[in-house]
Amino acid sequence: MANDSHGALERIARANVLADMIEIRLDMIGGFDLEGLIQAAQKPVLVTYRSMKEGGKGSKGYEAQVRYLLEAMEAGPISWTWSIPCRRSFV
Repeated sequence: MANDSHGALERIARANVLADMIEIRLDMIGGFDLEGLIQAAQKPVLVTYRSMKEGGKGSKGYEAQVRYLLEAMEAGPISWTWSIPCRRSFV
């Protein structure tokens, strides 16, 4: 896991060579440029934000999670995982 966008970009560069798919765990990155991360990936991208309740480190509310989803959708083709309560508030 990377602590910031710079570290995440380094890991994405390595994963582009080795992986079939790249997961970007937003809850594990302190500050991030989501569009830059998605555009750096040369493989399909799965964007994930897991709350502490879901076993992750995320503490952001549902509104922030939805903002991340919308930003990711604008940045490029992605897959997204999110909590059920967040899904209900978005739909």
